[in-house]
Amino acid sequence: MIPDVSPRDRPWSVLVPITVFYPEVEAFYAETPDLRLEFALPPEERIYGGGDLGPAEQRRRATEAIRRRIGEVDVVGAIAGPPFITAELMDRAPKLRAIYIAAAGHDSIDVAAATQRGIVVVNSAGNNVVPVSEHALGLMLALVRKIAIADRLARREGRGLHLSEIGPFPGMLRGRTLGLVGLGRIGSEVARMAAGGFRMRIVAYDPYAEPERARALGVRLLDSLEELLESSDIVSIHLPLTEATWHAIGAAQLARMKPGAFLINTSRGATIDTDALLAALAEGRLAGAGLDVTDPEPLPRGHPLLMRDDVVLTPHAGGGAAEAVLESNLMVARSLRAIRRRTMPETCANPEAWPAFLRRYDRLLAEELAGRTEAGRTKGRAQ
Repeated sequence: MIPDVSPRDRPWSVLVPITVFYPEVEAFYAETPDLRLEFALPPEERIYGGGDLGPAEQRRRATEAIRRRIGEVDVVGAIAGPPFITAELMDRAPKLRAIYIAAAGHDSIDVAAATQRGIVVVNSAGNNVVPVSEHALGLMLALVRKIAIADRLARREGRGLHLSEIGPFPGMLRGRTLGLVGLGRIGSEVARMAAGGFRMRIVAYDPYAEPERARALGVRLLDSLEELLESSDIVSIHLPLTEATWHAIGAAQLARMKPGAFLINTSRGATIDTDALLAALAEGRLAGAGLDVTDPEPLPRGHPLLMRDDVVLTPHAGGGAAEAVLESNLMVARSLRAIRRRTMPETCANPEAWPAFLRRYDRLLAEELAGRTEAGRTKGRAQ
C-alpha cells in the first residue's frame, strides 16, 4: 500500500521533454495532484516527431529548455539517444529527486552520477519486449524474403519486375539457424517467436543465461560468441550498451560470420562497429543487415548505410507500438507517484540509490519547511 504524502509537502513539478500523452495518461496525472506536469516545449512544438520542426530540431530545443529549467523542478524526463541527463546537469538541479525515461534503455542518463547524488532513475523496462521482438523478426523477414528491396524496386521500376531481376531468389526463415547474442527478456521472446512461428533452430551466447531457462525455450547455449557467429545464418543482437558491449561486433567478429549471413540489431547502435559492417557488406561477406539502431544515430544525410539496398533501416522504432507507448507512459506515471509517496517502484533502475534518496527527500523537505517558516516570519515583521 502506498503511504499518503505528508500534507506539509508541496506538489512535485515534473518536467516533460517530448512525449506522447494519451487521455489515460493525462487522466492519471489529473488524479494525482501531488505531481504537477510542466512541459519543456510550447504546445505547437510538442507534436510527436517534431511536426514542422523535424525530430532533430525538436530534440535540440527540448535539450536547451531542460538545461535552462532543470534547476527549478523535482523530476525531469530524458530522451532516448546520446547522453542527455549528465552529472553536470544534475549538479545544476538542487531540488531534483528523480529522472525518468519512458523506455527500457537508460543509457541517455548518467545512472552512476544519479546514484551518487541520491537521485532515483526509473524506466519502463519489460514493457517493450513484444514490440521489439516482433520488430526483430520483421527485419529478418524484410531481408530474407527481400521485401524491402522488392518494394523499392517495384516502386522505381514498376510492378512488372520479376524476382530474378534482383539477384538470388528470396529465402525462408524456416529451417535456418538464428543466433541470439543476449538471451534476456527480448532475446528470449525472439527465441519463442522464431522457434514457434518459423520453426527456426535457435542458438544463443549469453554468459549470464541460466541453462535451465534456455532449455525450456528450446535454445542451445553456446560457449563463445565466435561459435555462435560461425554457426548462425542470422545473428540478432540483444545487448545493453556498456563498456563491455561497445563494438561487440567488430571486424574480427564479422569475419567469423558465415558467408551470406544476415545481421540484425534492435538493441543499441554502438554494439556494432559501423565501419566494419560497411566493409563486410561492401566485400559481399554478409548478405545484408537489418538495423533499427545505428551509430551514429540518427544517420546524417548521405551516410553510406543509407545508400545500400542490402541494408534495411528503421528509425529506432522497434518499441514504438501504440499499445506499448501508452503502457510505458503509464508505468512511468505510476512509478513517479510511488516515489513521491516514499515507496520504491519496481521500475527503479538504481535501487542502491534508495537509502540516499530518502535522506535527500527528508533534507529537502526540511529545508523547504524552514524556508517557508522564515518567509512567514519575514512577512509578519513587514506587516
